[in-house]
Amino acid sequence: MTYPFIFSLLLALTTNVHADASDVDYNDAKYCSNYFAKHGDVSLPPDSQRRCMIAIASTYVNGEENTTPMGDMLLADDISRHNLGTLPNHQAGAAEKIKNGTGTSVIAAINNRQWSVDGNQAWIVYDGYLKSDPNKPSFYVAERFTIKNGLIREILLAPVVHTIQR
Repeated sequence: MTYPFIFSLLLALTTNVHADASDVDYNDAKYCSNYFAKHGDVSLPPDSQRRCMIAIASTYVNGEENTTPMGDMLLADDISRHNLGTLPNHQAGAAEKIKNGTGTSVIAAINNRQWSVDGNQAWIVYDGYLKSDPNKPSFYVAERFTIKNGLIREILLAPVVHTIQR
């Protein structure tokens, strides 16, 4: 008599391992980072994959923008941030150097974010506003983020274009 109950209990436990899909927020960078660390960086349906990649990459962009603490960036310890035309240079401790950097303190806002995602890579193009003149864009940027094990492993920076002063 107890066998059907045990079988039902085991079936319920094994079929409900993950939270209901409606409970998952694919815009939550920490959730996505943990998910990819366990399941691989290209393991979600396309829409969820896109949202997770953007969420993880946004931790860096939001840190640059000074809207979230630099410590919240989801960076691999040996991240390489390099310019287009140069080779990646993965060095242990690179994440801490980026998080402790002060070069972004002059940025007031990053707007007009345009994203493209392909597998474990996310591209962004955006307008940057400086605190010295927050009413108009001062520079334009394109960056490619490569995500590995749920963390940003590489940032490829295209040449920054500055607004011409007239």
